Amino acid sequence: MIARLLALRLPVTLLILSASVLVALLSRFGDFLPVLQPLTFSAFRLSGEYLYMLPQAETWAAGQWWRLFTPMLIHFGVLHLAMNGLWFWELGRRLERVHGSLWLLALVLLYSLISNLAEFLYSGPVLFGGLSGVLYGLLGHCWLRQRLAPDPRLALPSGVITLMLVWLLICLSGVTAWLGFGEIANAAHLGGLISGCLTGLLAGLLARRSG
Repeated sequence: MIARLLALRLPVTLLILSASVLVALLSRFGDFLPVLQPLTFSAFRLSGEYLYMLPQAETWAAGQWWRLFTPMLIHFGVLHLAMNGLWFWELGRRLERVHGSLWLLALVLLYSLISNLAEFLYSGPVLFGGLSGVLYGLLGHCWLRQRLAPDPRLALPSGVITLMLVWLLICLSGVTAWLGFGEIANAAHLGGLISGCLTGLLAGLLARRSG
């Protein structure tokens, strides 16, 4: 009964989370590359144990435009999925209740598009993925929306904004790579945050005018 009620009230939040978990399990958290082949931003082919990135022009010429969005469903490791999943639940459900399911879906796709493009332009044709770019978009949206037109349904626990921004700065500093956490998609984080701040600014201004 609870699951059915959640599905009715938060269909997009649950859809994104379920798809992310499914992809993570089927791909063995990024280790089983054949599952990732249709989902990565840059297409690739496997030859034995070697991976060859294909020219981006071929990907778009083949009409594989879904790759602009699907990297958000890829996660490399249990911790990667768990952290992103928890944050998406916290932010996504708030926005879905305030803006509605269609608007949340539109925002998720927008942040995914911008963050993936930003990461590709910065890093080139490499494997990357995760919901973190979308999360920073949702965070930026909630942040500025709340500053301009407070809504208790969008209220985040105190310190969350500071924590996420500090983590972003730590990642940008390169400390995470030095500590062995691997490469962080910093361009995706920044792209998501900037786009989220812009949509939050717009939503806040519109809410103030209508109020």
